[in-house]
Amino acid sequence: MSIFIDRKYLLLVSSKLRNFKDKGNDVYNFSCNFCGDSSTNKLKARGYIFRKADSYFYMCHNCQVSMGFAKFLRETEPTQYKSYLLERYGETSKKIDQPRESNNVVLFGQSPHQKFSDKVKINLDSIDKLDKKHPAREYIQNRLIPEIFWRDIYYAEDFKVFMDQNFPNHGKDLIDNDPRLVLFYRNRSGTITNVAGRSLVKNDPRLRYITIKVSEEKKVFGLERIDLKKPIYVVEGQFDSFFLPNCVASGDSNLIGTGDYLFSLRGTKRGIILVYDNEDRNANNIKQMYRAIKECYAISLFPKNIPYKDINDMVLGGYSPEEIEKIVDENTFVGLKAELNLTAWRKI
Repeated sequence: MSIFIDRKYLLLVSSKLRNFKDKGNDVYNFSCNFCGDSSTNKLKARGYIFRKADSYFYMCHNCQVSMGFAKFLRETEPTQYKSYLLERYGETSKKIDQPRESNNVVLFGQSPHQKFSDKVKINLDSIDKLDKKHPAREYIQNRLIPEIFWRDIYYAEDFKVFMDQNFPNHGKDLIDNDPRLVLFYRNRSGTITNVAGRSLVKNDPRLRYITIKVSEEKKVFGLERIDLKKPIYVVEGQFDSFFLPNCVASGDSNLIGTGDYLFSLRGTKRGIILVYDNEDRNANNIKQMYRAIKECYAISLFPKNIPYKDINDMVLGGYSPEEIEKIVDENTFVGLKAELNLTAWRKI
């Protein structure tokens, strides 16, 4: 039975997993090897191995990294990995590392940088297919979103009906039948992991945005477009990611979680640049930024002469993408220099 082989190799490497504990019922808990769990409290343990059908899976509740057991073993103890493949699958092929389709996600559409198979045909028009006077198209045009990305932004006249028909197990209690822009989060192979809906009629930010998980994978917008070998910018907003090269969006303020996931794919934090929104210097934002520095990430601090809250607003204010990239790069710091600049920045 495959689960016995997974368990055997988990126990073989358990000595390398800090705070490892058997919680019973095929659940194991330990400190995450990918994010370190905590730089101040070595007893923190938010990594979990759990059983799903006839296999083990890994997920960290701190950095949100998730993967099958084979990939977890390869990243944790590569010397055991080949033996594991041979015993479980009868071969040392790399096929196990290839993305596999899940029952509760679909493939859809294509990005301007990479094509994907249309496994499921979802009846939505992308912005470039809408009439020039359509309010959704006018909205995107007024936000100055580059036209190359228009085919990656969709419009649903009734977001609730769209979700219920295409992702019936999404688990969200959607009440309003309102029109929304639709943005798809995908993994590296193009499989949809999350669906974001941006209302065109609601002004309250709490109601304007909604993101719905349709898989157990980490939520990273633009992941399918980037080159992992080049420097990667991490921003908060999906629209902001359209204006910087090789850029992803977290979709929230958890830039560290997105950085940690990229780290799990790249094996290094060098070249991962966290670009926080230019918001009020509130205590929570500052705390997150200090934490990012301590965890060896480069962070970008907008200079005091920039009055705009995010990158898209800078574009609306007259800055070109090239100018924004230059500003970001010139104000990116790491280590002690980042701490000193953040201390000065927070007082502005």
